[in-house]
Amino acid sequence: MKGIALEEHYTTAALADSFRSVAIGFDKEAVARLVAGLSDFDSQRLETIDQAGIDISVLSVAGVGVQGERSAATAVPHARETNDFLATQIRRHPYRYRGFAHLPLQDPKAAADELARTVREHGFLGALVSGPTHGHYLDEDRFLVFGSASRS
Repeated sequence: MKGIALEEHYTTAALADSFRSVAIGFDKEAVARLVAGLSDFDSQRLETIDQAGIDISVLSVAGVGVQGERSAATAVPHARETNDFLATQIRRHPYRYRGFAHLPLQDPKAAADELARTVREHGFLGALVSGPTHGHYLDEDRFLVFGSASRS
């Protein structure tokens, strides 16, 4: 039986500032080490998961990432860039990593399209949603287009 770890987090250079902003009250050196670890996809991460007996790690963005962005016009392309970055890391280690999409839920239709794209083009397993997006939850009517489109 393989060891599979879900909700294993990562960050990108573009998302690191967002991640640092939620690390309020933490020691700056500790946060720097954490960001460095979250940004590593090679020796440190692989060694750590090997020591834990993990064969496959399903990666998702640490923190709220683009869900914290106010502008959908900014969030949509940033989510796509983040997902393409993760897909590149997965291609470098195809037997070790899988991915959950990072979605711009400010625009439910764009989020559904991005989920479909990442599953179809990159083989992602689904998405990880970090709670509400600016106070809005997935059970609201505004997300019906996301729920129905993501099932097709």
